[in-house]
Amino acid sequence: MKLLITGSFGNEDIGDDAMLTMHLNNIYNQGFKKCDIHLLGNKPKYMSWYFNHPIENCHSGFKHLDLNKIDRVLFTGGGTINTRKESRSLAMKHLIFKIISNHKLPVFMSGQTIGPLGKNKEHDDQARYIINYVDVLTVRDSYKSKYFIDLIGAKPKKFYETNDDAVNLPLIDTNYKYSDKNTIAFNISNYTSDTKEKMDMLIKICEKILNKYKVLLIPHHPIDQIRLEMIRLKLNNDNCRLLDIKNLRGIDVKSIISKCKYGIGGRYHFLVFCISAGIPCVSMAMDEYSYIKQYGFLEKLGLEKLINNDIIELENVKIPKIGETMSFKLFNEWINESRNKI
Repeated sequence: MKLLITGSFGNEDIGDDAMLTMHLNNIYNQGFKKCDIHLLGNKPKYMSWYFNHPIENCHSGFKHLDLNKIDRVLFTGGGTINTRKESRSLAMKHLIFKIISNHKLPVFMSGQTIGPLGKNKEHDDQARYIINYVDVLTVRDSYKSKYFIDLIGAKPKKFYETNDDAVNLPLIDTNYKYSDKNTIAFNISNYTSDTKEKMDMLIKICEKILNKYKVLLIPHHPIDQIRLEMIRLKLNNDNCRLLDIKNLRGIDVKSIISKCKYGIGGRYHFLVFCISAGIPCVSMAMDEYSYIKQYGFLEKLGLEKLINNDIIELENVKIPKIGETMSFKLFNEWINESRNKI
């Protein structure tokens, strides 16, 4: 059986790439070989390095990808089914699904956040087409995604509410010397740092933290790295360090975070890494899209009060144990159904 995996990965975002990491681990356990798996993302060389995958099976388009030799499709990686500034992302996914549907390929869509929607008819139509086409859709929240699915009148064939695909990313031993229990892991997103006013606010937050703790600035994307370096230079404090994520993967970053006392962050998967590692974390949600994702993850755990809260509130926070996401079991059942038909 030949498998095509596509979605939001290969963009040098270690959070979304962590989702595919866990899927690949599960897929290999099902007997698939690397030569049977094609990855369709943004940067083939990066994907080949990050996922240790054959470069000839990493694609940025359909030119060298023969869909007639593909049996099934897995769609994974983050929240792209929505209306937001980056609506091109939804348009590209819609185009991919149009091509896939022309070949009548079955699709399992995993670990999504659906929404916000209901504001743009074209986006709603594109989202509805995708959701209605897939065989199985799993989402990573309790009711937010279901609300937007109902709002646009989509009718998924099989629909399940579970956890993010990356919550069970394991920890490894790390000797990184700047993460300890006197250190706060600090992360930003594009939405929390795209104006001078927001950057000034982030600097003030770090200044406040540095009165009591050390700060480790942790990017999840090259853009974060640049902006966090600007913050570090502005702070000019030896107790503020910046993690260089070049040549690091999600498993490395999560393990470094796990050694810290608390987290404060803007990216969804920074929050997932913290909470799944047992580290209390304040999430910064400064736009509707981020709020929907972060609330959806935290509300399932009874931790929604951590959104836009103060670090002083973290002392008595108890992090519940997170079970294994259901998406992998459902994917395996879906694959085995296909194998039984052959």
